Amino acid sequence: MPPIIRIGLVADLHYAPITVGSRHCSESLTKVTAAAGELKKHDLDLMFCLGDVIDESDTVAAELVCIQEVRDALNSLSY
Repeated sequence: MPPIIRIGLVADLHYAPITVGSRHCSESLTKVTAAAGELKKHDLDLMFCLGDVIDESDTVAAELVCIQEVRDALNSLSY
């Protein structure tokens, strides 16, 4: 029996223009774009981002910029 619906999930992007130890938060947008490219190969019906979208920033304004950058990247992945 074929699946009723195919769903792709991404989570824990933790995007921010920083590197903390071995965590390269600034690479998150490139990685989510690559992941979405792989997910697109599977003829998905839906794709969800499950939170932890940004990491910490010095100010709320900087966090809002990060959120907008992630939003722009995810919007560019529309089917």
